Amino acid sequence: MLSMCGLLCSVLRGWRHNQAVMLMARALSQANSSLMVQDLSSGPSSRPGRGGLSPFCVVEGEEGVSQMLWCDNNKQAIIVSPRQCVDLQRWTLFLSSTTSDPLAIPHCPGMNGNTSRAEEAGEDATVTVLLEATYRDLEEEVQPEYHVMVEQLSRPYAWKARDVFGVIVTTTPPQLLAMIQAFFNNALHIDDDFLIKKIITIEVVGEASSLVDPLSIPECVTPGHWSSGQCALTQMELARSLSPSGAQDLTGAADGAGGRRASLNT
Repeated sequence: MLSMCGLLCSVLRGWRHNQAVMLMARALSQANSSLMVQDLSSGPSSRPGRGGLSPFCVVEGEEGVSQMLWCDNNKQAIIVSPRQCVDLQRWTLFLSSTTSDPLAIPHCPGMNGNTSRAEEAGEDATVTVLLEATYRDLEEEVQPEYHVMVEQLSRPYAWKARDVFGVIVTTTPPQLLAMIQAFFNNALHIDDDFLIKKIITIEVVGEASSLVDPLSIPECVTPGHWSSGQCALTQMELARSLSPSGAQDLTGAADGAGGRRASLNT
């Protein structure tokens, strides 16, 4: 009897999640709004930015208007207008995104959050997404064995470390919905040390820095409790977790940057 009740609860929960995903699929068609799903459970979380849903977002002008789409099991989905925007000026490109012409990358975000070249080529529309992650508490319960890695459903574009960690990825609407479904089930992972707290559809402005020239990497602002050295290490760990093929190059670039900065200081 207990096992039957557990099965029915699982089926009901899955049905509710599917209903929520259908609502969010319709919400994605609203070009002037952003969709946000977030984890409301206790633990480190970000504070809203200047008029936005995140410290990484900036919305100029009118105050945002939000509408609740779904809330269950410490997870919440809302749609907010106007669309959230991230300025890439102090972000760093992933190695796979480094290029002199960002628009040459099929999944590179454009000014409206989409990739016009991909659409002109008849490919699926591309959605630009901001992921916020915090350190995972070592005392947290063991995560389910089944999990989905972010890079399986998206392409990493840029990253930035503050009191929370921001990762901008590009994906397609079906993959984004699959990502959200995994998030609902606590099965969406970036790295074992990080816990995703928010997923927000965004548009971007400006240009991120490139690792081709280590001196172009901006020093991050860390109002949190980590020292600058720990933050720099965390940035490298996060970058490696989403770009494993470039781990050695990334470490070499960081070492080179340190040497060049030291020589400049002397």
